[in-house]
Amino acid sequence: MKKINLVLAGACCLCALALQAQDGPQTHDGLQKDTLSTQPSQNYRPGQDLIKITSEDLPAAVRSALHGSEYKGWETATIYRNSGSDMYVVEIEEVDRIKIFKFDANGNPIKDN
Repeated sequence: MKKINLVLAGACCLCALALQAQDGPQTHDGLQKDTLSTQPSQNYRPGQDLIKITSEDLPAAVRSALHGSEYKGWETATIYRNSGSDMYVVEIEEVDRIKIFKFDANGNPIKDN
């Protein structure tokens, strides 16, 4: 009887692990990431060569580019500067996804290939 209970408990643990592994990519607060707008490129590697900055640290040209309706909420976004180049990454967190935009120092959007 003990063996059967042990096998059943093990099966329950494995099922729970399998269900946990099936969840999609999530952010630190449990939000589902938008995989279309967050596919990393060779230029975007969080944590390696990106330095977190404030909106005041952005060049005026990038701040000006962010005033479009597409970038609504950028004022409270997480912003990074690439230490190896003049690329800026803006992560705008919405209710159900995170939008990621990249700009050069002149405020020109950088598109992923």
